[in-house]
Amino acid sequence: MRRIPKRVSLAAQALDILRDDLRMGRWKDCLPCEPLLAEELRVSRWTIRAALAVLQREGTISGSQGRRRRILTPTGHAVRSESTVVGYLSLHPRHAISPFQFFCFNEVYRRLQDVGRELVFKVTPTAHSHEWPAMKDLERLVRETRASCWVLGSAQEKVQSWFSRAKIPTLVLGSTYEGAPLASVDLDLRAVCRHAVGVCLHNGHRRIALVRPRMQMAGHLAMDRGFREGVEAAPHSDAAPVVVLHDGSIKGIRSVVDALFRSAQAPTAILAAIPRHVLTIVCHLLRRGFRVPDDVSLISIEFDWYLRDLPLSLAHYEIGLERFAGRLAREVVAMATTGAIAPKRIALMPRFEPGETLGRAPK
Repeated sequence: MRRIPKRVSLAAQALDILRDDLRMGRWKDCLPCEPLLAEELRVSRWTIRAALAVLQREGTISGSQGRRRRILTPTGHAVRSESTVVGYLSLHPRHAISPFQFFCFNEVYRRLQDVGRELVFKVTPTAHSHEWPAMKDLERLVRETRASCWVLGSAQEKVQSWFSRAKIPTLVLGSTYEGAPLASVDLDLRAVCRHAVGVCLHNGHRRIALVRPRMQMAGHLAMDRGFREGVEAAPHSDAAPVVVLHDGSIKGIRSVVDALFRSAQAPTAILAAIPRHVLTIVCHLLRRGFRVPDDVSLISIEFDWYLRDLPLSLAHYEIGLERFAGRLAREVVAMATTGAIAPKRIALMPRFEPGETLGRAPK
């Protein structure tokens, strides 16, 4: 009777089944196409594709997606990676990452332990600087860690590009750049900003500001794109959007907020990109005598649990931590157990939670 993978590490079990079939000479010259294999094993094409990528890397088969995969070594002697380590690369030390990322790290750590893998946390601030020689530090760290695969907690474009060129199995926690075809699990920030603009316009706001860090991270670029798309799609010709950049410091955030309200086109609604910056923006608005939401409305694009302690309930976008971290952990476990991952983008849409910081535009 034909074996069917169980619902535990499907990609790893599918890989073992294909190896057994190759050893027994089930196919002569070429493997069946992906849809037929997926149907036979009752798994998704992504699962089959990940298993085939391992066989191709081992030299058991040749070919690529969209072409027939020829069998090179029918005996299928597998060369498995001896490393049980999975690396987690972060721009910040563990105590300085956001509560959201910390929860995700712990969930991935726990799930990997269940399958006999170890997750190690690595901090490489020099690898994220604008100086090219810092990439040598990244190369040395990856070489010394000897991880079978990596999770990028936050990474600029050149770091993602390096992992892509190195052909190291890599999963990005967050957004990826167009020039770095890596797998990712992320919030759909582009869609979130489009929706947030629509919410503001529906409440009569025409002067809307997106306040975000100056760093050109992939998620920030996705926010910009969704923000502008939301305005362009609106039927209101008098909508005046503006993207305001700051250096991430309290002083820098205060400075750009002051500049916004000194202008002739002061905003009536602000979209804050980073949860921890919401506290600075709210406190500074109140300090300057602005009433929220009577004078200016505020929406947080992302959310962390400590924002629930604000005196006003915050209008924000929220995704269940368990849902997001669980999806991320499943992808990391599959990558760690198979040694490969397809460059797919998983974008989860959070739900909008209207709060007391969102009101009608002042007349």
